[in-house]
Amino acid sequence: MKTARCSICGYSPLKPGPRGRKSATGLDPHCPACESLERHRIIHHMMIAIPEEFLSWRWAIQFSPDPSLQPQWFRHMERSIFGGQNSIDIQKIDRPDGSFDYIAINNVLESVPDDRKAFAELVRVLSPQGVLQVTYGGVLGRAESIALPHPEMEWQALHRYGRDVGKRVRTRELGLSELAVLGTDPCTSVQEVGHFYFRDPSDALSVQGSISASCADAVLLA
Repeated sequence: MKTARCSICGYSPLKPGPRGRKSATGLDPHCPACESLERHRIIHHMMIAIPEEFLSWRWAIQFSPDPSLQPQWFRHMERSIFGGQNSIDIQKIDRPDGSFDYIAINNVLESVPDDRKAFAELVRVLSPQGVLQVTYGGVLGRAESIALPHPEMEWQALHRYGRDVGKRVRTRELGLSELAVLGTDPCTSVQEVGHFYFRDPSDALSVQGSISASCADAVLLA
């Protein structure tokens, strides 16, 4: 039986999600204290498996802040809210090459008109030992990524990503090593894939080992 206590902040009980929804497993998914949902706790669960020394020296940026990351994990952490505080257009990032050692962007590329350009910009501002962590919601549910004919949902989604997402954003052409991890929300048992991209292949192996050792419920995908 899964706990109703948030695995990020410890709040209990969890509540229904946006528009009163339940999780795919029929449980309440929303923490009203830290505002986490299933996908946030899944990434957080992976992140706490990564050794402190791997993250603590890094300059980080998180696009569209969520509670999956904690600022104290990094030497410095910047947050960007599109249309709000520190708004940055990821299709044209106003930062020098190699500015960040860690970049997190979860469920954001779906709403970006030129998602390929945005992904290339994220890689441009990634340092030589940088890590880019991305969540594309629902990749396991479809084989191929698709462009939507018109914006959908309240976040104006323009893309639906599938298992071919690496080809879509051209990870090989951009020289990245990829680690895809199927994680499980400790509170609802919902599963989602977290994607980690690395400039340095040795960092990919290091993180893979840490997650394998610490997250018994995580599955490393090819």
